[in-house]
Amino acid sequence: MSKKAFNLIEFISLLWKQIQELKQQTEPPTLFRIEEIKIDKKNEYKIITQVIGKAVILETTPKEVINNDAFLEGFSKQDVKVITGLLSSKKPKNRILTQEFCEKSNSIIFKIAKQGSDTYIEKTAEQISLDKDLLNDLNSIDAHKIGYVAGAKHEFKIQKQIKDRNLNKK
Repeated sequence: MSKKAFNLIEFISLLWKQIQELKQQTEPPTLFRIEEIKIDKKNEYKIITQVIGKAVILETTPKEVINNDAFLEGFSKQDVKVITGLLSSKKPKNRILTQEFCEKSNSIIFKIAKQGSDTYIEKTAEQISLDKDLLNDLNSIDAHKIGYVAGAKHEFKIQKQIKDRNLNKK
């Protein structure tokens, strides 16, 4: 190997070491670590956090951690990913039991049950679409199904109106 190539490799190695040292100096130290994640009686996540190097344990919610920038910066990058993932993975409070066509109302009726309850409600896709709280408490697949049915029914009504207008013009 030539002397120029050896010097270049040596220079790159030295540069790499300096970059790594700078990285360690600029990264904030990890002050907290997630010990455990629990789900409480309200079906909400609780994060059990340990202060590194201390025998101090904290119990918080993901929202409390995210709302406090100084607290959040004390976690490792992996723990921050876990915390933000917990916020975005909302557990559904309701689910669709069945969907049936009702000839009387000429629409699809959904039976929706609250998690952990034996009671259910019956509503059309249009009624559920107007009830934002109920819609938000469904999982994404069920909410999509209701949106699809409501959209299809709306499209059917529009096509029927266009057809009726065209028949009246003749």
